[in-house]
Amino acid sequence: RFEEGEIDGLPYRYNHEGLVIFDNVFVPWERVFMYKDWQMSGILVEIFSAYHRQGYGGCKSGLADVIIGASYNLAKQVGVDKAPHIQNKLTEMVLLTENMYSTGIAASLDAIKLCENDCWWVNPMFANVTKQLVTRFPYEITKFSTDIAGGILGTGPSEWDLKNPKLKPYIEKYLQGISDYKVEDRLRMIRLLENVSLGVAFLIESVHGAGSPEAQRIVINRVYDYDYASKIAMYLANIKKDVEFKEKVEPWRETDTERTAKSVTSNDKK
Repeated sequence: RFEEGEIDGLPYRYNHEGLVIFDNVFVPWERVFMYKDWQMSGILVEIFSAYHRQGYGGCKSGLADVIIGASYNLAKQVGVDKAPHIQNKLTEMVLLTENMYSTGIAASLDAIKLCENDCWWVNPMFANVTKQLVTRFPYEITKFSTDIAGGILGTGPSEWDLKNPKLKPYIEKYLQGISDYKVEDRLRMIRLLENVSLGVAFLIESVHGAGSPEAQRIVINRVYDYDYASKIAMYLANIKKDVEFKEKVEPWRETDTERTAKSVTSNDKK
């Protein structure tokens, strides 16, 4: 159940989750894109999941920017924003955020061309690495934001306490930070940080959205060619000399999607 009120209920405006039940839904034939093509189902999942996982690099880093901004503002409100340990935590939060964002960008910039008419697919390795980072870094970012905000993030008074004429003077007296901000400003920022950093979209979704952590690790292990990497190491150690080097520098295997695309393109040319 969501909190009510104009302060405590603030996050309700940003909620985007819902339960959808398809109960005997009619799908018109023109909206059917696969029919008895079970051989392509694995490739469809491979293509879709890579796009979805790449997108998380921008999605969660965007939320992280909100959390960084809220954490910094709360530090300013109590006059500790210049403290070295606060600055260090904020820097760590930025590093983690930009790591997620940059891998998502890399997945797009190093995209793979699947067909002649400019049909591109995000780099599957970078896309899955992006999502794997997203399963971890939001929890670190949340830890730092909780540290900066203080225990009031979990123990702060409610909106109704603040609006209670008997309690309001006490709350304004004991929770006041620097004079540039009102106590209400602090409580508003606390509610925003509490619900964004500890909510579904930033934590639970970061782990299970677009596939749980093991799903990315499976793809990463499929793509990474350990045998080829081992041969390179053996060559450099003067153990093995007859190594056939690939054109690409990365020790990666082709995905099923790439192999199928090449096969289709080759048949079309014939």
